[in-house]
Amino acid sequence: YPKLITCDISGYGDDGRLFGLKAYDLLVQAESGLVSISGAPGDWGRIGVSVCDITAGMNALIGIQQALIQRERKGMGLP
Repeated sequence: YPKLITCDISGYGDDGRLFGLKAYDLLVQAESGLVSISGAPGDWGRIGVSVCDITAGMNALIGIQQALIQRERKGMGLP
């Protein structure tokens, strides 16, 4: 099905030593250091919104839109 467009989201990639680990938003915020700059007084904690999940979804949307444009122009999505 050359016109079929699919999207997979993986927290740590498709292979490598971290493949298969869950990438919960709070975990990604902690690993990236985002929790340390939230600006809230007291102990570190997640910021108010699930920014990592939202960003992952937005990047997936961008990729899907690019594939739709490519399919319209060339008859197939991105490789």
